[in-house]
Parts: sequence; C-alpha cells; structure tokens
Amino acid sequence: MNAMADDYPISRHHYLAGVLELLCRQLELTPAQYEDAAAKYGAVGRWLNDGLLLARLVPEVFAQGSIRLGTAVRPLGRDEFDVDLVCWLVGGHDGLEPSLVMRLVGDRLREHRTYRDMLEPKIRCWRLNYAGEFHMDITPAVANSRCSNGGLVVPDRELRDWSPTNPRGYADWFDGQAAVQPAIEKGLREGVRAGVEPLPDQIPFKNVLVRAVQLLKRHRDVWSQGRDSGTAPISIIVTTLAARTYVRAVASRVHRSEFDLLLDVLHGMPRHVEIRNVGGRRRYFVWNPTTDGENFAEKWNRRPERADAFFAWSRAALDDFRRLSETSGMEAVREHLAGRFGERESGRAMRSVASAVRAARESGHLRVASGVGLTTGTLGASVRAHTFYGGQG
Repeated sequence: MNAMADDYPISRHHYLAGVLELLCRQLELTPAQYEDAAAKYGAVGRWLNDGLLLARLVPEVFAQGSIRLGTAVRPLGRDEFDVDLVCWLVGGHDGLEPSLVMRLVGDRLREHRTYRDMLEPKIRCWRLNYAGEFHMDITPAVANSRCSNGGLVVPDRELRDWSPTNPRGYADWFDGQAAVQPAIEKGLREGVRAGVEPLPDQIPFKNVLVRAVQLLKRHRDVWSQGRDSGTAPISIIVTTLAARTYVRAVASRVHRSEFDLLLDVLHGMPRHVEIRNVGGRRRYFVWNPTTDGENFAEKWNRRPERADAFFAWSRAALDDFRRLSETSGMEAVREHLAGRFGERESGRAMRSVASAVRAARESGHLRVASGVGLTTGTLGASVRAHTFYGGQG
C-alpha cells in the first residue's frame, strides 16, 4: 500500500501527526517494563526506609527525570533503560557533608545481599544494575535551605559541596506546560464531509509536548551515533527548551495540526538558550525554572563543543521534520523515519498505519478530530499513560 495522505480526506500534516503518534508508542517502554521497574523501585525504597541508621534521617524515595515526566524512550539499540530516583533524607539538612550522605545511602544498599552484587558507585549517585532489564540511579538529597520552592540539594561531582535541584517542582512545572491545550484546526479538506465522523472525546491521547520531547530525544540519539557521545544534548536541556517553546508556540497562533506545532517548537528552541558575554567569553544558560542556581547548560561553559553540538542537532532536527512534511508515499515516509528514529520502530509504526487505514476504508469510518490529529478510530485508540507515582494517568 503506497498511498499517502493525498488519497484521504485529511491534510497531509494531520496524517503525519498520526504516524508520529504511532511511532512514539513504539518508542515507549512497555507496560510490563513500567510495572517491573515500579515494583523494584518500591522494594528499594522500603529497604532504605527500614535501615536503623538511615531511618533516623527519614528517607523518602521518589522518581525523577523522564520516568516521572512520561517522556521516557527505550535506549537506542538495546532494551535496557534508565530509572532515576531521588532518596530525599527528610530529616537531613544541607549542613551535612555530601560525602557522608552518599556513604550512608551506599552502606544501607550494601547491607542487602542482592543489591550488594548489583551496586555500582557513580559520580554523585548509586546505581543498581538489573542486568538485561534496566539500571536504577539513586541520588541522595537533602532540603535546600536557600530555596523557597521546596527545592533540594544533591552532592556535586567532587562530593565536597551541594548543588541545587528541584525534581518534584520541575515535574510540576513540566506538567503545567504540557497541560496547555493547543488550538488545532480540523484536518478535513474543504468540501469533504461524507464518511467522516469526529473521534470520540473520551479516547485519551498523550499530549503534544510529551510526544514532542520523546521524538526529539530519539532523533538526538540517532543523530548522535558516530559522534562524540559526550557532546550529545542532554535530555533535561531538550525537555526544558521544548517546554518553554511549546507554551509560546501555542499562544502564538492556531496550528493546522500537531505536526505544525512540532515544527514551531523545533524552530524556537534555540532562542530560549540565554547567551551572555562574560569576560570576553561566551557563556550559555538554560536555567531550571523551579529553583535558583541550577544551570542545565553549565557543562557547555567548560566544553563549548557541547553547545556547538546542540545547535547543530537542532538545525538537523528541524530540517529532517521539514523534509518529512514534503515526503510522499508510505514507503518513502517509512524510509525517512527509519533513518531518523530507527528501523524497527518505524517499520512497526508504518505497518500499524497501513492496517488502520485499510480497516478504516473498508468500514467507511475514516475519522478526523480537531486537537487530536489521528485519523481513524483504530489510530485513536490509546493505552492510558503510565506514571511512576501512583499507577496510570
């Protein structure tokens, strides 16, 4: 089946939005992977909480990063994924030595005969390696006495001082950005009405910002292959810039489709990097919007090639998505996606597209929904999004 959106009573960009939604579903962790990680994360939390010495500091373990935000994607070329946790010592304070806090958490983990063999010290966290499944990074933290937003501090790279962070505040901020609803035009071509009905409102759809971040992270992973892995844009920068740009793009205009909104986000992201001239040298800043003093781009100022890599990648991503909008034919679309997002996932997504469109044509129920961008009832079906803090959302 080599037909493209020109054969359907929907716009090309609405069609591509549906294709990318199906691609994202292939990139995500499976429900079984989430459930397994959640069970093990809960067991680690209970173990840390039950330690006689550590319990005096009242440890509270919670998820942070992409697992918490819902933007996780499977690592490229392997099935293992990352689970990032914070071990907040509620009874601790930032007057404690970071090295002491690290040691207390590590000592408690070593007391577990299974964790002992899986434990690996990292720069400022402890890693549990579940071979063939995932690895779990546990970062100790205490309250930041200088932050009025409920922020925390975590050990710095040398374990000599504390660095500000606010994982829960950041997650709340991201959720707020993602909750901003875009205005999307209906995808019907002018004059086409027969055989088209709206997608039921009750069918859930993962929001545009979350999907945008997932797509950008996978594009970055593929783009970075063969390059210096140490210069690839880190996820927190990609996520923060996408979230800032998304809200402004939504406010700027009504978009023809989610695909057009994605293009606007890609185009605007570099503008949200703050650049200053400090002592005759260029300095970069991507601030954590929820706590003072955390510059996600701090490493760019020590290694300018990281900044160069970000701007090169953002240009490449924008160009690739623009080229996608000009690609005709399902096989050509599959080849384009495979080169930017991976052969396996792109192939599965396009097979789902072909099957769904075929079924929709045969049944006469080809569908379009404003603000959804998926084109049939089958394409619109969606598993509830898993969260990592209480089941499904």
